[in-house]
Amino acid sequence: MHFQWFTCTLLFAAHATALNRRSTLQTCPLLAKQYPSPVGLANETLFQTAIESINATLNRGLNVVPYNETTFSLGMFSALSEGLEYQYHHGDAALTASTSGTRDINADSIYRIGSISKLLTVYIFLLAADGEKYFNTPVLELVPELQQLAEDGWNPETPDFSEITIGDLAGQMAGLARDFGLADVTSDSVDVPVSIANMPAFPQLPADQIPDCGHPSANSSWLTCSQEDYLQGVATGSPIFPAAYTPVYSNEAFALIAIALSNITGSSFEAVFNETLRNTLSLADTYYTVPSDAIGRGAIPGTLLSTGFDGELGVFSPAGGYFSTLNDFSCLGRAILNSTLLSKAQTRRWFKPTSFLEDYAQGVGRPWEIFRRKVSGYSVDLYTKAGDVGTYSSFFCLVPTYDIGITLFTAWDPAGSSGGVVRDELPNLLANTILPALDQVAKGQAIVNFAGHYSNPQTNSSITISTDSNPALKVSAWVSNGVDIFNDVLGLLAPDLDLRILPNELYQGGKVGFTSYYQSAVAKPADGTWYLQCAGWIDVDELTVGNVPLGQLVFSMGEDGKASSVESRALRQVLVRQG
Repeated sequence: MHFQWFTCTLLFAAHATALNRRSTLQTCPLLAKQYPSPVGLANETLFQTAIESINATLNRGLNVVPYNETTFSLGMFSALSEGLEYQYHHGDAALTASTSGTRDINADSIYRIGSISKLLTVYIFLLAADGEKYFNTPVLELVPELQQLAEDGWNPETPDFSEITIGDLAGQMAGLARDFGLADVTSDSVDVPVSIANMPAFPQLPADQIPDCGHPSANSSWLTCSQEDYLQGVATGSPIFPAAYTPVYSNEAFALIAIALSNITGSSFEAVFNETLRNTLSLADTYYTVPSDAIGRGAIPGTLLSTGFDGELGVFSPAGGYFSTLNDFSCLGRAILNSTLLSKAQTRRWFKPTSFLEDYAQGVGRPWEIFRRKVSGYSVDLYTKAGDVGTYSSFFCLVPTYDIGITLFTAWDPAGSSGGVVRDELPNLLANTILPALDQVAKGQAIVNFAGHYSNPQTNSSITISTDSNPALKVSAWVSNGVDIFNDVLGLLAPDLDLRILPNELYQGGKVGFTSYYQSAVAKPADGTWYLQCAGWIDVDELTVGNVPLGQLVFSMGEDGKASSVESRALRQVLVRQG
């Protein structure tokens, strides 16, 4: 009896030691979708609970600054369903008292979208200029007027457009100045620009060196440059950095993209905008210039002049001059996520950074502002674009991991003190609330649709799909023709391999493909260790059978959306789901 007690004590201690050792080990998920994108969010309790939490927070804030001084429309949409999964609208007192625009804010109310225009400009370029075909083309080849306007050839004090490419312009990597000959009076360079050339604090310049930015209209203080004046200034202006050196935000770049596309197509950029984007996607409430025929639906918490609703940006319109609605942006976002107009490969390439920023969790794309968040132990990339123009601040976000999108348009009271604070605050609330819910919904649906035991008794073959606290579906047992894949095959690579499967999006038509990756849990690296951490991507499906990766699994889906069987392509076996 004493011996049995002593043995049990030793076994318990050994088990506790093993658990403690495993708690210090880790594996690194691959940068990919961990589960198929969630569907039917309206019927998912976890998602609706997250929405209720957001509503409660918004409702509490409507009587205090900054929300009581801001008109806003917030919407979420899924690429896998029509319409909006969620929407919230608020009109502030300034909107109610305004003599312009609408008093009833809804998903068809028109807002200025500011620099989100840059994203649409790049999308239009991709659509009208054969994808990324011209992304590595020097600007000089597509805008030859620049060469003619450069008086003394290229030098360190003028941009070298023979090296700057269209991709550099789109990715904020051109090293160009933020704006040509303009300064702003608010937070963004396309906000009510005014010339600073003759302000007292600056040296007095000869008349021929002062940019001619035109004249304000009768009801607007906004100044715009002609294309000729703009190109003259850009060709002889001062660069900030050389091309592809470091991200530098520039409105100039997107004016140049529009001019280049106009030269490629032989049409005005506004005509290409309307034909390629507005008409093709039926975005009737998305405008290149001030929607004079729809001002009655504008979100205008003040006057046309005080809000800047009717200010034209001229050559800078592709950088920040567009108008749109929540409903139109849900259509736009679905088109991007679903590759409705681009090929899937082009879309995937577009969803990639052009550069890191100093913050390791932030990057720059074309012209995405990319943020990386950890959700349940894996990385989720948020492809966003913000915008500011006049008293309008906007935010657009696509999350390919879950095929979800978020749009936030705000218009703040110019007489108040809130500025663009609502736009700056809400993305954090949304991400912190929605992303964990989407992860749990996606995981729960993956368990229902794929987890379980699949077998073929005639060949003594089976595979078990499960989940645990780590990301992705897990292969927890696998036998083929009586051979234990874990011990007799994968065990040759390393002991205790962890085998996970990720949706690979290679199949359609009732088939869902998964790619496996395997790795051993390792000790967490000591501080200062950086080399070859998270190296699982190097060995994805290292083992092949007949030129087919061992871990490639293809599930056949029933009409109920659940897997009925799984095929191991490498082992040429189909296993039927049990139970």
